[in-house]
Amino acid sequence: MSAASRPLVSATFYFDLRCPFCWAASERLQRMENLPPIDFRSVRHERELPIPARPLTESEATFVDKELVVMRERVPELHVERLDLWPSTLPVARAVAAMTRSGRGDVGVFVSTMYRALWQERRDPSSPLVISTALRSAGAGGLIPCPQDNPMLETWL
Repeated sequence: MSAASRPLVSATFYFDLRCPFCWAASERLQRMENLPPIDFRSVRHERELPIPARPLTESEATFVDKELVVMRERVPELHVERLDLWPSTLPVARAVAAMTRSGRGDVGVFVSTMYRALWQERRDPSSPLVISTALRSAGAGGLIPCPQDNPMLETWL
């Protein structure tokens, strides 16, 4: 790519898969026109969550319920379901890093698919089947995150 054809501006969007407000922002960003290229990067607050996802604790359920009340008021067009699980976001972060490294697929489509899997379909986003299905829908079918993606992850977190 020549210097003349490279975009002068790019944007970085840090997303938290367990945050419905991040999902709303991501969806709105992707509907906008004439945006610079967007680099998606995952946020992971709790690094030791198990895979597969564990059930929500009572305090987490209370927190999520409060978030959903506000979410439904502010973003009524985005249908969200109440979560009953609390997933690790590490597998999703690794997939985003692999897509970024390889240049394969549309990371925005992948992220949107993963948000829908969790918040609408109530599926565990740390599941290899859920991730491989989302990678396929984003044009990166068969991509497998590998150890060489880990250094990239560490720069994001």
